[in-house]
Amino acid sequence: MAMGNEALIVTMAVIPLLLCMFVGVGNSRAQQTSVPAPPIPEFTVTYVGQGNNSLIILVIKNEPYSSYVNPNDNQTYLAYFNVQATANARDYEQNWSDLYFIEDVPRQSNNDYTALVYPASDGETFTLGNRLLWELPPGSQVSFQTEAMLGYIYRIDEAPYYPYAFNGTESGWSNTETITIPGTTPTPSVSSTIIPTISPNPTPTPTPAPISTPTPSAIVMPSPTQTIIQSVPTWLYVLISALVVIIAVLLSALLLVLRRKQKLNP
Repeated sequence: MAMGNEALIVTMAVIPLLLCMFVGVGNSRAQQTSVPAPPIPEFTVTYVGQGNNSLIILVIKNEPYSSYVNPNDNQTYLAYFNVQATANARDYEQNWSDLYFIEDVPRQSNNDYTALVYPASDGETFTLGNRLLWELPPGSQVSFQTEAMLGYIYRIDEAPYYPYAFNGTESGWSNTETITIPGTTPTPSVSSTIIPTISPNPTPTPTPAPISTPTPSAIVMPSPTQTIIQSVPTWLYVLISALVVIIAVLLSALLLVLRRKQKLNP
């Protein structure tokens, strides 16, 4: 009877330990930091030049901030722009594809606009970002979408490649802007089209009023908010799983010993 009481005491002591372990993991996984989602960016896309001197220029209106310090984890979140494109060329179609690997997504510039330039290497082959090399002969239609990102880029501790990942919020993809690659007709020079008008209904004024850019500390971040789930390292799960298995085996062995003793000493 004394041995039965000892087994009950051990069991009652181990159960709260297991519960604490699982609750701790749950709290780590459920740790949330609320970070505002950036607004969907506005942009224009323009084709300039001719032949080997051709350029596709994408100009994005910057967000009202370039960085944001999350008060919950004291992590600095930076402003980025992602771009995707699709093409309908003469002999083929291209599906929507990202122009950048995650570690090379462009940072927002310190000016009012961020300009992304995609040159032609031989008149028809365009280098789009660092992922795409597309043949775009005259008459091809190329469509672009942009997405604002607020967060930070880091490497995942997974050998052997240690891939990059993004932690933060995205605005969602913008509306589509499409251009058609022209033929031999001369197109405007780069200097006259590098900063096109973003507003669909601009109001001309003789002297534009200066634009004041607030500092990040004075920014009231927009809503809605999205939730970031802070990931728990893989090794922690492995350790906890191993501990649970060891405790379960020890309990089973203890109960087996107690049953045998009860049979020997009824």
